[in-house]
Amino acid sequence: MTRHPKQITGFLAFAVICCTAAMAADKTNGKESPKKAPKTIAKLDAALIDAGINKTLDDADLTPQKQSSDGEFLRRVSLDLTGTIPNRKEVVAFLASKDPKKREKLIEKRLASPEYVENMTDFWMDVLLSTKNGDNRDRNIPALRRWVGKQVATNTPYDQFVSRLIRAQGYVDRNGAVAYMLRFQRDQMALAATTSRLFMGAQIECAQCHDHPFADWKQNQFLEMAAWFSRMDFRNKLKSTEQIANELSKLKGKQRKRYLEQIRRRGSIPGVFEKFNGELVVNERGEPITGKNRNVSKERRNISPSFIGKVSLDKKDSRNRREAFAMRLTSPKNKMFSKMAVNRIWSHFFGRGIVNPVDDLSDASLNTHPELFKQLAKSFVASKFDMKSLIRAIVLSDTYQRASEPPKDDSVGDAEDNLLMFYGRMPVRPMAARPLARALVRAVAAPDPRIQARMSQQVTRTLMAILGKRSLDLDRYEETMQEVLFMQNSPALYGMTRGKQDSFVTYLLRTQPNDRERVTRLFINILTRPPSSRELERYETFVKGQEDKNTAYEDIVWVLLNSSEFRYNH
Repeated sequence: MTRHPKQITGFLAFAVICCTAAMAADKTNGKESPKKAPKTIAKLDAALIDAGINKTLDDADLTPQKQSSDGEFLRRVSLDLTGTIPNRKEVVAFLASKDPKKREKLIEKRLASPEYVENMTDFWMDVLLSTKNGDNRDRNIPALRRWVGKQVATNTPYDQFVSRLIRAQGYVDRNGAVAYMLRFQRDQMALAATTSRLFMGAQIECAQCHDHPFADWKQNQFLEMAAWFSRMDFRNKLKSTEQIANELSKLKGKQRKRYLEQIRRRGSIPGVFEKFNGELVVNERGEPITGKNRNVSKERRNISPSFIGKVSLDKKDSRNRREAFAMRLTSPKNKMFSKMAVNRIWSHFFGRGIVNPVDDLSDASLNTHPELFKQLAKSFVASKFDMKSLIRAIVLSDTYQRASEPPKDDSVGDAEDNLLMFYGRMPVRPMAARPLARALVRAVAAPDPRIQARMSQQVTRTLMAILGKRSLDLDRYEETMQEVLFMQNSPALYGMTRGKQDSFVTYLLRTQPNDRERVTRLFINILTRPPSSRELERYETFVKGQEDKNTAYEDIVWVLLNSSEFRYNH
């Protein structure tokens, strides 16, 4: 790597030190005490990211990959921001454009789209439900999703988003945020463990029964965190006659019957409120004392709340315990909070965090760029926790826009692993269930909104059942046999392409004049790029050698959909 000479820099630094010392001496003689220069916080932008990444690459003597092609970038940023691949018209226009600012303009267009809101709502719902604690079949989850969607749509600052979630009160029909608390079924231990992990990267659950064997967390610290949630008051209210009549008026036939049966079985609406009394009382094993264990518990100990970060407040504390907890959790002084947010968003775009595992910020976890991580967290706080500013900085960076293919030199060995670890090239990442379903429908469903809507429901439902629980973390991801079988044999998928009058292949044969145009259309639809001259010649020759053109194009679709170029985000 090219090294910059340091002699001039060193001389200037020496001169500055001398001048500064002289000025300080003059002020001291004049009985004016020297003032500390205010610490500057770097702007949250792509330059900050690239400076930190490139320094590490330079120190490791690694050469980063070149910039990604326009087609590769268009596909990548569309999947990451909007959860689907671009449509054919967008691909053709973007590849043909000579505008030097077209990448920046595309990013702004994607950030302003309804698809961005849908995709990031999916992202945050996956985060909030990504835990063994809590009931993911809870009937209140749709209310939580609607609430999260509104926060994403208005770009609610991240600290306010989390604060509103933690201190939410009311009935779930009026405030969907309370559904987060309702998931835990009054289990304040699980709530404390999950909230600490999701929003601070503090894996304190291992300290629930005993002191943590590897980290510094003590059992008493865990109990003190759980005590913040000891005053929640769970209530239920009955639906009013007006509410029931209004909802019935929107339904027909079997839907009305199912709704009335639901009202009969569970016609109440749950809610969460906060009391101003009540303590967490535990026995000698640190278990909350309940009706089940009261008679066998030998000790009773009241636990007062205490925050693990020891965060000082700049304003008056609240008597409402959850509100007081939220004030500490989301405080700019709580470095774990801002770092966890940066790490989680970074992992969405790169497949892993700067710190891994993503939700464990302990000293035992691998931190590949500690200085950059610290600077990004500070800049995120300085931006007033602006989520879009953080996302924009990432996708505008050279780091994000690098090519994903490995170096052509096979002899690099460990250097290739380091190039990936230090973000010298973009990692190839698996697609989550919903983006993969959307990409499949956009790629090979006939361009009829009704057909696309029907196919989208079928494919999404199937893929969520197969892939919904898998980890997308690059360090943990493993392709499953179910996934392979779905892509190769699924009736739900290939029903979109095979033989029927409304299939994509039938539409392709009807609307495209020749094999060259058809093959090109397939490549652009599925792979977001035109075929190379060699690919075009190969597939044209294949089609000409087949008696049945329907079958020939169905086979081409099968090959392209099962290629790693389609199935992975690169």
